[in-house]
Amino acid sequence: MNSRQSPKRFFHPKNEQGVAILMVMTSIALLAFLLADFSFETKVNKLRIYNQHDLTQARLNAESGLSFALAKLKLYKEGFNILEKNETAKKAVGPRTLETIITQPFMFPLDESLLKKASLLQRSAAQDFQKSVALLGKLVITITPVNGLLNPNAMRVPPAGNKEEEESEKSFDDSSGDKEDDKKKLPPHEYIEKQIFDSLTRALTDKREKDEAFDARYGNIDPSLLVKELKFYVNDADRLQGPEISDIAGRYQEDNTIPKHAPMTSISEMYLLKGWDDPIIDLIKDNLTVHEVTILPVNELTKAQLKALFPNLTDEQIADYFKFKNGNEAEGEPPQEFQSAGDFKDAMVKKLNLVDEKSYDDRIKEYENAGIRLGVAGKLFKVVSKGEYGRSVYTITAFVDLPVLPSPKSKKKGEKKPNEDGVTTPDESEDDESKTGKAEEATKKPPMQLMEPRVVEIVLE
Repeated sequence: MNSRQSPKRFFHPKNEQGVAILMVMTSIALLAFLLADFSFETKVNKLRIYNQHDLTQARLNAESGLSFALAKLKLYKEGFNILEKNETAKKAVGPRTLETIITQPFMFPLDESLLKKASLLQRSAAQDFQKSVALLGKLVITITPVNGLLNPNAMRVPPAGNKEEEESEKSFDDSSGDKEDDKKKLPPHEYIEKQIFDSLTRALTDKREKDEAFDARYGNIDPSLLVKELKFYVNDADRLQGPEISDIAGRYQEDNTIPKHAPMTSISEMYLLKGWDDPIIDLIKDNLTVHEVTILPVNELTKAQLKALFPNLTDEQIADYFKFKNGNEAEGEPPQEFQSAGDFKDAMVKKLNLVDEKSYDDRIKEYENAGIRLGVAGKLFKVVSKGEYGRSVYTITAFVDLPVLPSPKSKKKGEKKPNEDGVTTPDESEDDESKTGKAEEATKKPPMQLMEPRVVEIVLE
């Protein structure tokens, strides 16, 4: 018998049970981790889908609000054109009343606190309206007239040989001021440049006097160079010449940027100007607009705009005007609402005695020649449509313009009209009375007519 014993096995089946348990527990842990990660990803994706759904619905609400605002402005256009043609209706209603009605804010769902104050019939009508509207979530729409005074795009220099521009400049030169006045009249683009320069100079001066830190930083800045850069930015690259223009162009080349050399489409583009710091832009941007205003609403004038209209007004006179315009509740004086440009003139010339009539007429004539006229109802509006659904908010800010219908060109004096055979002959069929009536009709200013509203700028948030 062999006395040597066989060696003992190191891995006994009983010893392998612990390893199996560890492997099973590790597998369970891995599966639990994978399940938790999968559940987390599923919840995140679910939240993403819900958020995307909410954002899409909020966007649809905002877009429907913009469509609703455009529909209101179409009604405004129709009413405005009717009032301009009918003087009796214009005196009874007035464009300002029409604008006030159209620009009333809209909210959906309707405010419950307001409904509680309404009559039973009004509440019933409001409830029926809310039930009939297929809109989910909330919607708030505001429409406000835009009253920027000066348009930097108007500083674009017309190309040489443009007959229409030359006639416009000639008309501008001949129509403002007395013939005896030897002062050179500026064409529209140079006139607007001068007005922007004057507004910027006044704003810088006022800010320096009130803010020492601003004065220390911008005390030596030259406003004429700033205006030239703005003019350089909106004009074609080869339109302006001179050493100052070369220096301005050099700044953009050093920064490897290209100026637009085209009309601005948003006032925010001014922040792309190299020589204009943000604090300087903030001083004057409320006086500017890159859209065709044409009508400057007198009820919406700001202090800076009133100063730009009449530069000789003192701070005390401007304060007196706004005290008159806004009223004094303590003294029982109600705010004044101008129903026409004539009411504004009457307040400036007669009631407040801020400017004499001749100076007023001359100044307003200058702006009319530059394409800006005073009125109580505007043609350019800012629409803000805010849609909400769930936790999502989507805002559309749009600038809507109602272009002015161009007046038909009147036949020049002595011009002959062709007959059916195309032969130009004098019109001898008209008697003197008919000619007199047509002459009076020709001298009468045609009523302003607005065209369909169009979106000229839109911002999505």
